Amino acid sequence: MPRADLFPNIECAGCLGPPHRYTDHEGNAVIEEHCACGPQERVLRHILAGTWPHLPLTPEQRAWMVDDADWAAEGGLTKAELEAMTDRDLASALMGAWADYARSQGLL
Repeated sequence: MPRADLFPNIECAGCLGPPHRYTDHEGNAVIEEHCACGPQERVLRHILAGTWPHLPLTPEQRAWMVDDADWAAEGGLTKAELEAMTDRDLASALMGAWADYARSQGLL
C-alpha cells in the first residue's frame, strides 16, 4: 500500500455510474458517491479515462505502480517492461495485474 499522500483522495472516476446528488431536509447539497474504489484505483481509472489532471506521474507514483504491477502480475511483465511504459499504459498494466491476481486467488 502506498503512502497516504502518494495519490490524493479524489472523486470517483465514474466506474459505477454518476454520483447521486440531492438536497437534504435542511437545504444542503449532498453528493453521495457509489464507488467502492480506493484512491489508487480511482487514480488509475482517471488516467485511463483521460481525466487525471496531474500528469505526468511523479517518479514516486510510477515506482509504486511498477512495484505493485510487478508483484500482482506474478511475473507476467518484467520491471523493465513496466518502467518503459507511458503513464497510461502503466495504469492499464496495473489494473490488469490486479485483475490477474484476483483471478489467480479465486476472487473473480
